[in-house]
Amino acid sequence: MKIRIIAPALVSLLGAASADLIIYESFDYEPTAEANNGRFFGDSSQPYDTGMGLGSWSHRDAGGNGTANNIAPTNEGDIADEGVTFTDLLGNELPVTGNAYERRQRVGQVAASAPIDPPATAGLTADNSTMWMSFLFQDFGFSGPDFGIGIHSEMMVSDDNQGLEAPGHGVGFGIVATGGQNRNIRTAVYNNSIGASQLAAEPSPTFNGPAASDVFLLALKVNWNPEGTPDEIFAFIITDITVEPDETEAVVMDTFDFDLITQQSLNVINFSDTQVGYVDEIRIGTTFNAVMGRGVKESSRQLAVKASGDSLEISWESDPGKLYNLRSATDPSEASPPEWAIFEGNSDITATPPKNSLILPLPDEVSRLFVVEEFVAPPVIYFSDDLESGADGWDTLVNDENGTTEWILGMPAGSTGPLAGANDSLNAFTTNLGNYGPGSNISLRSPRVNLSAATSAHLGFEVFRDADGLTDTASVRFLRGDSLEQLGAEVDIDMTTLDTSYQLLTIPIGQEVLGEAGVIVEWNFQSDDSADAFSGLTIDNIVIGQ
Repeated sequence: MKIRIIAPALVSLLGAASADLIIYESFDYEPTAEANNGRFFGDSSQPYDTGMGLGSWSHRDAGGNGTANNIAPTNEGDIADEGVTFTDLLGNELPVTGNAYERRQRVGQVAASAPIDPPATAGLTADNSTMWMSFLFQDFGFSGPDFGIGIHSEMMVSDDNQGLEAPGHGVGFGIVATGGQNRNIRTAVYNNSIGASQLAAEPSPTFNGPAASDVFLLALKVNWNPEGTPDEIFAFIITDITVEPDETEAVVMDTFDFDLITQQSLNVINFSDTQVGYVDEIRIGTTFNAVMGRGVKESSRQLAVKASGDSLEISWESDPGKLYNLRSATDPSEASPPEWAIFEGNSDITATPPKNSLILPLPDEVSRLFVVEEFVAPPVIYFSDDLESGADGWDTLVNDENGTTEWILGMPAGSTGPLAGANDSLNAFTTNLGNYGPGSNISLRSPRVNLSAATSAHLGFEVFRDADGLTDTASVRFLRGDSLEQLGAEVDIDMTTLDTSYQLLTIPIGQEVLGEAGVIVEWNFQSDDSADAFSGLTIDNIVIGQ
């Protein structure tokens, strides 16, 4: 966190949780080595939460939840009595501090986990942004599955495959290694699974056992793109800390596609190790320079604090889409600024660009220090329904006289098309669940959505189109809840496309709709008079948000 002293009497500090370096763990803890001395990394013998952007580390032994103090686990990870250093090929030294995590006993798998502070997650996972992670790694000699490090929605457990502890709904990504003495660096993506569901490996192994390895500075880069455009993940071996590597220099890369809600569920950092070695200097941020321990931009923004009579006036430059916490302390030596108490309940303050101002009662103390903490506002979701809890509030209409087709909620089962909801869920709205009929004109209406406070929004939903590709049509429109008056223009759904899997469609919501307190979304499907053996139109996972 960057700190700026503004006023000499009533001292003012400005820090930004959205600075380029967001998470930093130097393992600056008291040593617990030698092995099996009754203390280990993640026990409760000392605080394990001094890393920036993280909560307290916990040890993940074979039993899943660590072991009580003074009874060392069979699979033990420790804090070494030294740290790891690194000098690149040009002689540049990586800034380091503290000790390192170490593993000395080659017995089973060890895993460690720490929760990520919510503002840190938000700052690292926004769409149209880039995340960098770097860490130092040295293996002391190996013969089997080795290490994994990453950001996930669940804690990691101590198994040989760097698995997560909650099968079926774990998501995340990271770097892992293949097994054997010749070990490849791989990128790993966890997509609703306990283990990595997507792996890509470098073509030639970097680690060659059984001798100890050099100290490697490994880095991971993730380009977060909006849903529907694949996110990109790259792994690098850094040999020059002064120049950001080109993506073509990555030893391995892969693509995946998380939506924003999934990205912002990534709130745990994990690492695991089967063999013996060091892990040190974990840095996660939004720029390459930041995770190389240099070049974090100094904020040019000012925090002004002024005493006026019985009032205290505090103001700072603010940016759209950001939230702010006002923190304060009378003794800065008791804790670091991010840990100072929220002052007088002033948290989650909405930005009012170009400047935010507060007028508060003058504190009783002779002097008091303040810090303003900035973080990315979480996305505003006005409506979300995955249709797994029924169709409460939804309406279906048959507008034709034939009555051969209707919208039905359930598991699709047409001659062609999907056989489940999106992401293999049990429910979706489908035209007839089976094949749709001829001469149909049917509508599906959502519950009312309050957009009275929305200044911008979009409608997103997953769709599976399986019609004749010629004259069958579909559209979306927005209606005023009380009168069913159409708001704005109707938007066509391209039914000439024949999908082979669910696709995300995103529709910007026009100004004619924003500001309305009760908006209904209506999907319409129309078929021609021919009898076609297709499933028609299926929709799932409807979201209206910013």
